[in-house]
Amino acid sequence: MRFFLGLALGLTAAVAAPAVGDTFQDTGDANDTDFARFTRGDTGASGGPWSVSEGRILTPAGEPLRCRGLNWYGFETETHAAHGPWTGRSYEALMDDVAAQGFDCLRVPVSPESIQGDAPAAEWAWTWGMTGPEVLRTFLELAEERDLTVFLSFHTYDDALQGGALPGRPWGPTPDGRAYTPDDWTADLTALAELTEGLSNVAMIGLANEPYAMSWAEWEAASLQGARAVARGNPDLLVGVAGVGGDASDAGGYEVNWGANLSKADPERFREFQDRLVFETHVYPPGAHRLRHHGRVKQEDVWRAQWGHLAEAGYAVMIGEVGGAWSSREDREWARELGRYTAWAGVENIFAWCLNPHSNWGEGLLMSNDTWRGWHEHKLAALEPILPD
Repeated sequence: MRFFLGLALGLTAAVAAPAVGDTFQDTGDANDTDFARFTRGDTGASGGPWSVSEGRILTPAGEPLRCRGLNWYGFETETHAAHGPWTGRSYEALMDDVAAQGFDCLRVPVSPESIQGDAPAAEWAWTWGMTGPEVLRTFLELAEERDLTVFLSFHTYDDALQGGALPGRPWGPTPDGRAYTPDDWTADLTALAELTEGLSNVAMIGLANEPYAMSWAEWEAASLQGARAVARGNPDLLVGVAGVGGDASDAGGYEVNWGANLSKADPERFREFQDRLVFETHVYPPGAHRLRHHGRVKQEDVWRAQWGHLAEAGYAVMIGEVGGAWSSREDREWARELGRYTAWAGVENIFAWCLNPHSNWGEGLLMSNDTWRGWHEHKLAALEPILPD
């Protein structure tokens, strides 16, 4: 879910500061780690590795992936299950509905409670499992049966930290006074990767949703450790490195959305993961939140400065979230501009936020939270220029 710099600055001191010493230091290249254990084979339980080549995501069969993607949240919340079945509609029926609308990829946020342990799932999800990890595994299997590719996202380190309280880093103090540590985070990433073993449709684990409260240097060091943790659990998966926040001087001179800023990313620092590295950014139109540069500069220049330069240079970039109410002409023109730019820059995996009709900022594509039926046709139409064919 997207949030922005003005709100982020007010939250950092309250929830994002790690305990003293709770930070990663760059440990150097793969020769300084047990990276040899992560070596990917040509085949495996999942049929082979996902990979990246010349800026494109390749399936285990070696075919380019072009995601018309959709976010579906819930596993990161206190329900420990993707939302919707409280209506009586099954995951199977909802997935079939998603596929019928032309979506072929899902981005699924998770929190630790849905990765390992015995945190109970909501009662309405018990058809698919009693705990978060059990429901998640069943959900992934059902998606595989329907040829839906899944990108998992470590969204928040505590299911109580939602909305404006999203922590902006993958570890820190919890609302009940515990400390979720960097070691907890890497252990959960490994467990999440292990949970996907044998599933050929799970493509990637995003290491952290929107680490807006971290400097790029801090996040780079952490993400290298996170990528190694994913590889320990399942070396066939891609790893997603999100953008950070930062002020305009740190983001090409333009105000930045949370999770959008990759201006300082150096792909060479991730060389050991060069065949599985995907950079992830989040973008939202002016109607979702107006930034100072909207209407004043060419939007293409903003995108190029913050993340598009990586795509133009031949690195894999995905848009993990894009959404809005799409009620204004300005927003719809913004969508057309984004579609033109991503097509030109080679960004071909894009995920709309979101399926859930109760999304707080009006982005939900389904119309009724009581029935989870009916699609907002004007939102689908506005997204059409953005999503790949």
